[in-house]
Amino acid sequence: MIKRRFVPAICCALSTLLGSAHAGETTAQHLLDSLQVVSGAPGLSAAVMKDGEIIWTGQSGFTDAERLIPITERTQFRIASVSKLFAAAMALKLSEAEVLNIDDDIRVYVPDWPENAAGEITLRHLAAHISGIAHYTGDDNYDPTASYPSLNDSLSIYAHKPLLFSPGEKYNYSSYGYALMGAAIENATSASFEENFRQQILEPLSLTGTEVEHIDALPNDASHLFVQHGGEIPRNDQHHVVGATGILSTPSDLVTFADAYMRGAIVRPDLRDASITPATLNNGDPVSTNRFSIGFGWRIGKNWEGEPVVHHAGVTPGARSILTYNRSRNFASALLSNAAWTSRIETTGELIATAAAETVDPVHCPTGEWGYDGVFVSNPDAKPQADNAMGAVSIAQQEGVCAVTITPKGELAVWLAALEAPIEHINAVLVAERPGKLIFAAATPWGAFPLVWKTGDAPGFSGAFASRTLELRLHSAQAPLP
Repeated sequence: MIKRRFVPAICCALSTLLGSAHAGETTAQHLLDSLQVVSGAPGLSAAVMKDGEIIWTGQSGFTDAERLIPITERTQFRIASVSKLFAAAMALKLSEAEVLNIDDDIRVYVPDWPENAAGEITLRHLAAHISGIAHYTGDDNYDPTASYPSLNDSLSIYAHKPLLFSPGEKYNYSSYGYALMGAAIENATSASFEENFRQQILEPLSLTGTEVEHIDALPNDASHLFVQHGGEIPRNDQHHVVGATGILSTPSDLVTFADAYMRGAIVRPDLRDASITPATLNNGDPVSTNRFSIGFGWRIGKNWEGEPVVHHAGVTPGARSILTYNRSRNFASALLSNAAWTSRIETTGELIATAAAETVDPVHCPTGEWGYDGVFVSNPDAKPQADNAMGAVSIAQQEGVCAVTITPKGELAVWLAALEAPIEHINAVLVAERPGKLIFAAATPWGAFPLVWKTGDAPGFSGAFASRTLELRLHSAQAPLP
């Protein structure tokens, strides 16, 4: 049975949780509410699917902050570059039908693309961001007043720019590369990207909350768009690069798509496997960044405990998004927001999935109050030689959730106070048990990060916030440790 629950949240206060929810649902909602408070986004929405079943959905905050209209499960968000997964899946599906060949010169399908002495560009290059096509730059020919009836018409925005390097030579993220992929899909099928999207993805999977964004005809369920810690932003059209971005969706639809894709229900298993295997450069090296490798659309990496995950994130005016799939545990997680806010959203999505999918025995919550000292490394290259972190820690059971409040002083407090929207506390929840340790998810302005509590004679927390190390030793316990 699919478990779905709507709990509206008031900005800057945790929502009231339903007593009927199981522990994982309650913990996931608590984490989502804490993230909404510190993110600067008026609204967040999330969903987790495990083994083909949606086990939790949660919402926090508002779609219209002025009129206090709450986010619901039906609220549609911009998904930004998560859109690229849909475009890549469509290209592979058409290659399976022999409508496209992902290794053909792109000019076979887009004759208006200029011939380039640097070499031929293929769909495989575009999907892995190794085509040499630049991302958005100041010399784009985009005219916000112009009409671009097709993606072939939008070539005029960027086709004039020289390639940054020969195709296949190196990695350079490019949304225009995916707009070119969309043009190939349109030209090869003699149908719009939107019509292909509807026929190939939306109707077969019954994704009723997903559609191409038309900025002048937005659906009633579309969220307003906001600046982080600020007000609404003007509508901005993204239809000229649809496929790279420009799609509205819900977390439930996104996890349904990811699950179907990984089950081989969209493209053949061999094509799926190839798409989540790192692409290669001309010299044979895998295409990668310092955080993940790149396949055919999907980013390939490991989660906070070393398990294989595939994912894609997105950011655009009025949106931040993540869709992640844990291959060893068969669960998918999606998190969408109506403001751009963090650079490390992958771990956030993975910890939300952990919170929803796992149940922690409440008796293992190490309740009590302590002081702490230790180290906070705000500069990863200059680890302090002496303690520079101090403060207090409180751990308590709250409506079935093992919740932590860290009240810092010293260097960590100074760092938090310097934020655009300073916070006085760091909240965390217990999301998992592992041999010899408990895993808490800390809600920070940079997303959720794991804090590890190691059981034993010297209790404390260790972790990292956006590559900033935290090592806290607890002392002066006012309650017994478990």
